[in-house]
Amino acid sequence: MVARREDVYRGPQTELAPDLLLYAAPTHGLMFSGLRPELRARAVFAPFVEYGFTGAHEPAGIYVAAGPGIAALGRQPEAPIEALAPTILWLLGVPVPDGVDAPPLLDLMTAKARAAAPVQYVPDSDPAPVDETGWRSEEDRAEVEARLRALGYVE
Repeated sequence: MVARREDVYRGPQTELAPDLLLYAAPTHGLMFSGLRPELRARAVFAPFVEYGFTGAHEPAGIYVAAGPGIAALGRQPEAPIEALAPTILWLLGVPVPDGVDAPPLLDLMTAKARAAAPVQYVPDSDPAPVDETGWRSEEDRAEVEARLRALGYVE
């Protein structure tokens, strides 16, 4: 299958995505030339069994939730991946930025748990400025260097 970027992606960065996206049939993988033998193929698309693949990229995934206050819902309809971050923030009791691309998956929780922990939103904000060296502060740089030194990466 071939899809246009506008049919797959949303948001202000859509123009940075490839013009076209290729999707292989579930039994095939996209092949490309490479140095490793298993990446050398005779065709652009090839069956998985021919090269013994152990995985592939898929447009759909799964999410599983369990624990106190989680509703026993069984299989649910698809949800966008963009809903995971606000859902996790909400479950952790952290306010959700109001500029997220998808709302939290509120139906994961029982009605009682939702009532006890309503979603709190905060205004979206720009990230803290970063100076031209790439560090937020000299303290951050020193802390990272100290950790790398303790691990033996820096002498």
